[in-house]
Amino acid sequence: MRIANIGTHERRKRLIWGVVASGVGVVIAILLVIVGAPLIWRLPLFLLFYAGALGIFQARDKTCVKLAARGQRDMDGGPQEISDAPELQKVRRQARAVYVKSAVTSAILTALALIP
Repeated sequence: MRIANIGTHERRKRLIWGVVASGVGVVIAILLVIVGAPLIWRLPLFLLFYAGALGIFQARDKTCVKLAARGQRDMDGGPQEISDAPELQKVRRQARAVYVKSAVTSAILTALALIP
C-alpha cells in the first residue's frame, strides 16, 4: 500500500508534465530516425524520457520525490512536514522506487531510439 505525499492537483501537474515530456521525446526520436541522424544525437533523449517517466511515475505512485527528500507532503494545501517516522521512511522508499523506475524506463526508451 502506497502512502501519498501529493494530492490530486499535484498529481495532475506531474502527469501532464510527464506526458508532454515523453511525447516530445518520442516525436524527436522519430524525427532523428527519419533523418538518419547519428546515434550520438539520440543519447540526449534519455533526459526527456527521464523527465517524462519521472512525472508519470510520481503521479501514478502519488509520491513527489522532491517533497519526500525534504520530509514533506502536499495534499493540495501547501507543503507540510511528515512527522511520523515510519510514514516518512515509507514515502522515501517510494521516492527511490520512482527514481529507479524512471531511470530504467528512460534507458529502455533511449535504447529503442538507438536502433538503427
